Amino acid sequence: MDEQQHYLRVLDTHIRRTLASVEDPQAREQLLARLEKHTHAQIGLDDAVAMLLRALWKTTEDEFFGLSPEKMPRGTWALACDYMLDGGTLQELLQRGQRIFSFLPPASKHIRLGRQGNIASVTVSCYTGEGDPEHFLIEFYTMLWHRFLCWAVDEAIPLSGVYFAHPRPAHHAVCQRLFDCPIEYDRGASSFAFSAGLLQSAVRRSKPELASWLKESPVDIVSVYDEQGSMKARLRGEILRYLKSEGSIPAYDDICRSLGLGPQTLRRQLKLEGTSYQGLKDELLRNLVTELLNEPGHSLEDVVQLSGYCDSASLTRACKRWFGMTPGQYRLIAETQTI
Repeated sequence: MDEQQHYLRVLDTHIRRTLASVEDPQAREQLLARLEKHTHAQIGLDDAVAMLLRALWKTTEDEFFGLSPEKMPRGTWALACDYMLDGGTLQELLQRGQRIFSFLPPASKHIRLGRQGNIASVTVSCYTGEGDPEHFLIEFYTMLWHRFLCWAVDEAIPLSGVYFAHPRPAHHAVCQRLFDCPIEYDRGASSFAFSAGLLQSAVRRSKPELASWLKESPVDIVSVYDEQGSMKARLRGEILRYLKSEGSIPAYDDICRSLGLGPQTLRRQLKLEGTSYQGLKDELLRNLVTELLNEPGHSLEDVVQLSGYCDSASLTRACKRWFGMTPGQYRLIAETQTI
């Protein structure tokens, strides 16, 4: 079962259950008419799941999609994002998220930022009762939080693990494809984890960008897709393979030959996916260096060698550009900082 099939089935079941629960025939017809109106307004969207999500969002005026007895009023997520974006770093953004969701309705919706050694975690809470037997909301909002964080710092945040409080579902394979990391179930709470070094990543997005991004909510934010076959994914894998075998990052012409593509063809495909070779290379190196610096077992000389830099001066220049400090200063802060 792929992502589209699973979520279409979940949403279709929810719509049918919602309509069946309305005893007044006139009220039921009105609800159906509103749903059809908003669904028809989405004709032209490629993602059927996104179409139904947006229709439910507008029909119910509820960002819990009518799955919970308590509503999350439409506009809550946008308000929270606007407030969080004033944080200068990823850590500050998440701390602001904790703060605003501590008083915004509904009571079941909140997050908690934690850190244990070199691993940061974001615990996500929302309604998980009998109205949502497929655990759609907690999986949806876990994915939504992760993708918002990636968008806010304008780079991918690789997850080291995702943890859910509910039992392993029949659609585990769908979750695996969406999060692309180890997933554990039957945990005390639902959360996702990543390198704590990324907490110092600068928030790069602006309020005007946020308004544009939220305009398509929830279509652009949470459209379910599989990136495994994308050019970005292929390129990441090829760069890491080359780094492991050759000890350096490949030149653009070398990567083109390795992929069997012409320079203009690769450049055009990457542009269609919203990136470039330089941007992808920089993102990959930053994440790799962050992980290495957060691992006490690696000396700074090891970091230089394992990340493919020719000398420590080159690594230092890169760290100053990314973090505003030297590798040694970054490691010292990472080792002493607590949340």
